[in-house]
Amino acid sequence: MLNFEKQEVARQANNEIARRELLQFTKQTMPTYKSNWHHVSYANKLDQFIRGDIKNLMIFMPPQHGKSELSTRRTPAKLLGDNPDLKIGIVAYNHTIAAKFSRDIQRVITGEGYNDIYPQTTLNNQNVRTMDTYLRNSDEFEVVDKKGSLVSVGVGGGLTSRKLDIAIMDDLYKDAADAWSQVKREGVQDWYDTVLRTRLHNDSQQLLVFTRWHEEDLAGYLLKTEPEKWEVVLYEAIKTDNVTEDDPRELGKALWPEQHSLETFKICKRTTLLCLIASTNKTQHQKKGYCCQMAN
Repeated sequence: MLNFEKQEVARQANNEIARRELLQFTKQTMPTYKSNWHHVSYANKLDQFIRGDIKNLMIFMPPQHGKSELSTRRTPAKLLGDNPDLKIGIVAYNHTIAAKFSRDIQRVITGEGYNDIYPQTTLNNQNVRTMDTYLRNSDEFEVVDKKGSLVSVGVGGGLTSRKLDIAIMDDLYKDAADAWSQVKREGVQDWYDTVLRTRLHNDSQQLLVFTRWHEEDLAGYLLKTEPEKWEVVLYEAIKTDNVTEDDPRELGKALWPEQHSLETFKICKRTTLLCLIASTNKTQHQKKGYCCQMAN
């Protein structure tokens, strides 16, 4: 076999793997991407969500540990590659952050490597707001010649007349202060119940990726009211809970020491130790370790 034929066979094989595995898809569309062990575990769980094996998934992880790159940038792009007729909603704590996610997703779809993997999923090459063509702007876009679309919205924003097959919610609280505010928590919960939930249908999927700062946040509310509907994966900043298949670290180990060492967490001025609360808190979701230990 000639060298260029071998290269073509290898290219096609890599593309096939990228269509099956989020981590390979990420590496092909972002050649500079570097992964830690927890990204492999995280991507495997997201693959189950993408395939539909998990309907509603919560993943708790500390900031700056790579959660949004896989869940909120690469996952929507891959979902629209696998099924360009999907209608996806991206939610963040405000409109600015949500719209930035939308722009990032568009860059993935129009960027290096994507068309080679998913040639049927394309976007309008012009940013347009009101034309008789496929919509594309910073808030939302439609897939050319398909039924699929993606809309981004901040908590409190409107989703009137929208139907969502998949809702991806990424950090619905700006910071710990927001999460500790009862008014803010009630606002997020009310918006979820009266706006987002009304846009879902029987087969809709939900992905909730959080840094947890308070036991009564939206995740806590959902785990209290409908725990049987959600699968939960926890990646603590510092391992305090039992060893699991998703997180096999020894107790006391940092999640990504090459980026955020144990010493870094120890010298932080303030630390929320929600997972330690679990030993005295009587609520079931706390006992199961659904909270995150995170330094601020």
